Amino acid sequence: MDKVELQKNKDKKKSSKLFNFNKKIIKFKRGFTLVELLAAITILGILTTISIIGISSVIKRGQKQYYISQEDNMVVAARSYAEKNPQYLPKVSGQTLKVPLKDLVKNKYIDKVVNYQKHNCDENASYVQIFKYQDDYYYVPYLSCEPYYSDPLASNSSFKNFDISFTDKMVSAKASIKMQDDNYGIVSYNYVIYSNNKIVYQSEYFDSFKTESIIGRDIDLTSYVPSKIKVTITAVNGLGVSKSISKSHDYSGGGNKNDTSSQYIACGEATNSSIDWSSSEKVVSVKCVSTNSSVGCARDSFSKKYTSDIGKDQIVIYDKNGNFKKCDVNVFIDRTAPTLTIKVYKLNSSGNKDGDPIAQGSAKHGDTNKTINVTKNASNGWLNKSNYPNGLIIEGSYSDTSPIHNLTISENASGATSESDSKYNTLTNNTSDPNKSSGTFSLKMTGDGYRYAKLAVTDSVSLTSSVIVKFKMDRIAPTCKINKENKNWTNGDVSTSVSCNDTGTSGCVKANYDNTYNDENTIEKDSVQISDNAGNTNTCEYYVKHDKEAPACGENDGTDKWTKDDRTVSVDCSETNGSGCTKAKFSNKYTSTKETDNITISDNAGNYRVCPVNVFVDKIGPSYKGCELSKHNYSGRVTIGSKWKDDESGLSSDNSRLEYCYKKLCSGGTNSCSTKKNNYALDKSDIKLASEKDWYWSLGGHMHWDGNLYYSVINSSCAKLSGQNVRTYWYVCDNVGNCTNSGKKTFDYNDDSCS
Repeated sequence: MDKVELQKNKDKKKSSKLFNFNKKIIKFKRGFTLVELLAAITILGILTTISIIGISSVIKRGQKQYYISQEDNMVVAARSYAEKNPQYLPKVSGQTLKVPLKDLVKNKYIDKVVNYQKHNCDENASYVQIFKYQDDYYYVPYLSCEPYYSDPLASNSSFKNFDISFTDKMVSAKASIKMQDDNYGIVSYNYVIYSNNKIVYQSEYFDSFKTESIIGRDIDLTSYVPSKIKVTITAVNGLGVSKSISKSHDYSGGGNKNDTSSQYIACGEATNSSIDWSSSEKVVSVKCVSTNSSVGCARDSFSKKYTSDIGKDQIVIYDKNGNFKKCDVNVFIDRTAPTLTIKVYKLNSSGNKDGDPIAQGSAKHGDTNKTINVTKNASNGWLNKSNYPNGLIIEGSYSDTSPIHNLTISENASGATSESDSKYNTLTNNTSDPNKSSGTFSLKMTGDGYRYAKLAVTDSVSLTSSVIVKFKMDRIAPTCKINKENKNWTNGDVSTSVSCNDTGTSGCVKANYDNTYNDENTIEKDSVQISDNAGNTNTCEYYVKHDKEAPACGENDGTDKWTKDDRTVSVDCSETNGSGCTKAKFSNKYTSTKETDNITISDNAGNYRVCPVNVFVDKIGPSYKGCELSKHNYSGRVTIGSKWKDDESGLSSDNSRLEYCYKKLCSGGTNSCSTKKNNYALDKSDIKLASEKDWYWSLGGHMHWDGNLYYSVINSSCAKLSGQNVRTYWYVCDNVGNCTNSGKKTFDYNDDSCS
């Protein structure tokens, strides 16, 4: 039976058992006990935990494999980069080159690299290291992509037994270096020698051309002593990982127990020793003179090579016993340009510097020409009066190995109007003390315009360092020119025009400032702020004299007390803001009847306002109306009525009266007027006043009131004789003494106009 059949039989048995088990469950149909339930739950929990752990492990492996594939992509991209840029590849075995991930992405060698959550990886911290070993290049990726970090270089470093040791005696000054890496070998190294903290020798990278696990080497130091020596060595292993170590030893002479000053030798002639400064390397030699033939000099002369700046020095000579003597020599090498440091300050009103530097910079060896642009607190690049009212002060300091041969301080003319106007005027051109290799100076610059200062120092070997200070300064505010203004008050639209003129250098921000005034606001003067490009401002004031607001009515001396005399009424004119009233008071004289009136006031811009006043002048007496009232015909009698009114001051009952008479023409009667007057003076009880200016009704004879007016019944016997039987006379006055008198009327029967 083969394996396939065997497996089928096993599966069949399992299925059968499971089937039988299920049948049993169906058959008995009983519930689970508590123990069985707990056991089942425990088993399910264990199975779930195992599943979760398994799934989690699969996910982690998948994530790690994802990041490894991203590292592989980085290596492919770095290879493409190297093919396109072979000039950047390491030239010596053991040298390395790091290619940042951001450069690979920027130059489209690879797409952006993201982590498992699709967040960008750190392109600045991620890179591919290209390492040259012999004739081949090796690519090692480093990916920084939270939470994944690869560090193959650090984890695979296996350096050991790194050491530098020194011999004690100056006569045999030597450094022995050791390096070891059993796993990857040492493929390249170099070393640097420092004498009194200055580099005196720097080797190239030494390529072993094969993987060596241990490197050892001795370095002769006798040409650099007496001095304090430091040696630094850097080695690279077969993976491209580098390591450095430094150690120092004091070979100053006499400081070590094994160094003793010799009494048997003397300093001889020094070759190539000179007090003239030079910029070239030189080798200085000192002959050793033996003063005791039994001991004698270790060799005829001792030399030292000088490649860096130095003035005087000492060369150590030795006798045959290894004892030393120091010989003074003149080297005077200056191979570096002077250091010129410039600091720029604000100048205060006392002529001193104000606060901290606003700009600074240094020119020195390797960067001997510097330009300093002063722009702190500038507006459009210009220094203005607000921030720099007194100008600038420049302070400089210089130093060099050799004395400064020449100090030049120059500036261009104040008021330069363009950047091209940079002709310098030399203010100071000094040849300094030959023994002076450092100093200070200052320069005040107080003029406006495009300003330049050139500061230069030249040392004894004609090496020069220079600094140019550049700035733009405009501290002159622009001036105003009033092209158009309005000096006479008007209530019409006003237009103004102001132009900007900048006598400084920066120029006006805007040439013209025009404005139109056409609203309801009252303006006598207005102003506009003009500015130049440096931020200097000026306020230009001009006349507008625009007033559309009418003056206000002030107090007036009008009154509501009636008079029959002429009256003058005055109104005060009030205008505190604007063109002002044409006069303080406006008056009208009233010679005729007037109760109220309007007085017009005006201002100097032609605006008017009407002010209501009380006049109350009454020049007109009461008016009269008399009639026969036929509707009041009682038993044939004649009924008459008299009616007055005064529309102004009103009637006065104190001075008014009514008289009437009639003729007895009936039955041969005589005229009663000839012999008798019946006077019925008005009194207050005879006056019915509905309102102040209504008609007053008064009737002669026996007064009666019928609900509408007073009436008199005169004579029944003459009731039908119209036109001759009754006459009335009156004397009626108003409240200011205007009277209507000597009037008379002959009543005509059936005249019913009074009703």
